Amino acid sequence: MEAGEGDRLRELRLAALADAPQAFEATLENDAARPARDWEQLAGGPGAVFVAGDWAGMAAVGPDGEDATLWGMWVAPGARGRAAGRRLVEAAAEWARPRGLGRLRLSVSDGAPAARALYARLGFRPTGDTRRLPSDPSCTETAMTLELGFEPRRLETRRLLLRPFEAEDLEALHAILSREDVVRYLYPPPATEQDVRAWPGGSRGRASPAPGTASASPRCAGTPASSSATAPSA
Repeated sequence: MEAGEGDRLRELRLAALADAPQAFEATLENDAARPARDWEQLAGGPGAVFVAGDWAGMAAVGPDGEDATLWGMWVAPGARGRAAGRRLVEAAAEWARPRGLGRLRLSVSDGAPAARALYARLGFRPTGDTRRLPSDPSCTETAMTLELGFEPRRLETRRLLLRPFEAEDLEALHAILSREDVVRYLYPPPATEQDVRAWPGGSRGRASPAPGTASASPRCAGTPASSSATAPSA
């Protein structure tokens, strides 16, 4: 989905809710009342919406902490049996994997047995968490997850290797910071409270130093923030 396609996404989503109301947390009435800006915002991230063929199905995915959540999965009746569902799930997984998100999570209703069977074939496993479907308490939804097997990105040249920080690097990192001949090229390490108190005027007398490499996150640069996009319920 791209910017400017909010109206078509709305039509597709409402068709899904009309076709299989027992498969979703959201209701046709509530989603039909959403303003146009809600549908347009889905194209802007931080997640993504994938569309099957000529708007014959959809799946949305977004970051959720260290994982990704798949929601809104649906394929139109006329497009079923052609692997559209599998391709949508695979597209969502391929979106999440290079972003360092460890698992793809979803909830599936017992009112959608075909969907649950598809997820199982693709490697999703139940977590053991269940609850009543908000839109239809007579149905139960089950949480399932797929391990994405993220492989950290590496950039290697003849003289440089860039990769995520690992716990085993800490000793070597401290050794680098202790060498006067190289430390001047690095940011100073994070200040302690005692350091701050020793500065003239306290913390207001000097700007805080930039965080050092020792405090770098083990995740790759560019990994999206953990907050989820505002989106219709699955």
